[in-house]
Amino acid sequence: GRLVEVGPVADVIKNPLHPYTVGLMGSIPAVGHKVERLVQIDGAMPRLTEIPSGCAFHPRCPEAVERCRVERPDPEDKGDSQVACWLHWHEGDHDEGDHVPAHEPPPQEAGHD
Repeated sequence: GRLVEVGPVADVIKNPLHPYTVGLMGSIPAVGHKVERLVQIDGAMPRLTEIPSGCAFHPRCPEAVERCRVERPDPEDKGDSQVACWLHWHEGDHDEGDHVPAHEPPPQEAGHD
């Protein structure tokens, strides 16, 4: 697999950027709240021998556009976070290879507790 989003723990949890992260965060049951059914990410994970072209999540992504189907995005800097998603790439804002900060998240990073 590939990382689609990395960043400060609090920011990734409270403000996920990639649709897959949004789906994962939405599927976590809230403590103290009874729910009949958890939110799920529609579709099935691809077989490892049949990874789709472009972004591997595009067949299950409710936000996918044509570019997602044909071209895999590289991680894009968003403040202290990075997200590999065409929805967060703003070609008119910068030249290819440049990055545009989107926010100032807290300093603690996911995976670095």
